[in-house]
Amino acid sequence: MPTTIAYLPSAFDEASLTVLRQRYPDAIIATEEDAAILGLNSFSDGHNVVIAERATTFAKDLRDRGFNPIGVELSELLLGGGGVKCCTLELRA
Repeated sequence: MPTTIAYLPSAFDEASLTVLRQRYPDAIIATEEDAAILGLNSFSDGHNVVIAERATTFAKDLRDRGFNPIGVELSELLLGGGGVKCCTLELRA
């Protein structure tokens, strides 16, 4: 499966956007609304993507690409500035 990325264009300068657009022309472009609730602060196993449940546009975009978005309620964590990825621990053997 090819690499799929998502990004928020306003987080990058024009030179970086040019590189992103060249390398990942099919990237998912995040909305400001989804980014504001840390929707891109997510976790994936390659098919399932755990995201903030309020990141509805991101969830639709993921579904359209064949991923299975799993929304979780994160309002309390968001108050402290965290998202899904902040609740994970990657273990390597």
